[in-house]
Amino acid sequence: MTPINRLFVPNFFELNPEKINTLKIKIVRLKPALSLIQKLLKQNPRLKLRLDPNRSMQPGQIKQIVKYIPEKNLDYIEDPYPNLHAGLAKFNQFPLALDKELAHGLREESFPKNTLALVIKPSRDLSLSGAIAWILKKKYKIIISSAYETPVGLWSLAHLSRIAHTAGGLDVQKIFCPTKIIPFHRTSHNYLYIKKNYQKEVAKTLVLNLK
Repeated sequence: MTPINRLFVPNFFELNPEKINTLKIKIVRLKPALSLIQKLLKQNPRLKLRLDPNRSMQPGQIKQIVKYIPEKNLDYIEDPYPNLHAGLAKFNQFPLALDKELAHGLREESFPKNTLALVIKPSRDLSLSGAIAWILKKKYKIIISSAYETPVGLWSLAHLSRIAHTAGGLDVQKIFCPTKIIPFHRTSHNYLYIKKNYQKEVAKTLVLNLK
């Protein structure tokens, strides 16, 4: 089984916070987000939050978030500022994750001091072997994330995520329509369960389609 972070999208997917270990929240507006977080933590005081403002917040707003959320519940804040380095110069007292801001740091192998996690989309940022190399460095928490790969690609990412021993950003699997080559036979609130004979199923399906 592969640990995942659940993705919260308001009014789109059902959510049962009491049963979730790690939750990613896309933050659009600060006040509604803080109100939502308060409700979620009341329902599950052990919930780990990964917050993604998508480069839309100012340092004062990030400071509000950090003051509002107990340290034990904040896993990280991903891509917080429109200008990362200018924003961090004003406020950097929080665990940082890099996704869209990752490319330059990977080339230079240099990241801001408060960087906790690298959100790696192997099909966008690195090869599979490149992602494994960063996992083996053990310098940062490596979050394997999907760039909406096919089910076959998602199967590879699930295995990478297991190597990284972190909850991956693989909750996109639920958008796929049921097919014979979906790599997961079951999904819980916190895990994907990979089919044991998935490679054989894919090969068989390809052979049948080629006939």
